[in-house]
Amino acid sequence: MAAGLTPWPVQAGNRVRRAFLPEPMERVLADLGADAAEPSSAIKLLLPDVAEDGTAVQMSLATTLPARRALVLVRRNRIPLVAEFEFAPGTLPFVAARIKMAEDSEVLALVEAEGRWYSASRQVKVTVGGCGG
Repeated sequence: MAAGLTPWPVQAGNRVRRAFLPEPMERVLADLGADAAEPSSAIKLLLPDVAEDGTAVQMSLATTLPARRALVLVRRNRIPLVAEFEFAPGTLPFVAARIKMAEDSEVLALVEAEGRWYSASRQVKVTVGGCGG
């Protein structure tokens, strides 16, 4: 490898690591190249309409798209990117997790499939807790 060049996996990893910094959601989307994500009914994002505890909001994400990876972002969190998942080729992607939400917010799921980004979102009301306590 030529001097001064960084291997591709390290470059990609740095880009994702930067997305886990306290930045506005629009900047995170632009940094990831996902700012023009196309809404898709092939993505099923399940969240409660009202979360009674913002420190552990149950969510699940499934898609019939041939997804390579998926991201979950919470617009009003200090650090919007809350999760990243990678999928093996040929699998039907499904994940379930608990995420933190600082306050009432839009939750955005992004799925990268065949070199394009697709999205689905839900609005969630948080009644207590959250990232700030």
